[in-house]
Amino acid sequence: MSRISFLINAYDAMTSDRPYRNKMTEEKAKKETIKFSGIQFDPKLVETFFELLEEGK
Repeated sequence: MSRISFLINAYDAMTSDRPYRNKMTEEKAKKETIKFSGIQFDPKLVETFFELLEEGK
């Protein structure tokens, strides 16, 4: 559960405006997440996460 929560929170942080930076586009956030897949994020969860995002559109 913590790996799922970490991934969702990180993606939300990247795609939301922050006082110290503007939000990333969804495409840039996806590239950044994939870049750190297997390092910072569970690669199986990353794959499933983006599949579910696509289905929800």
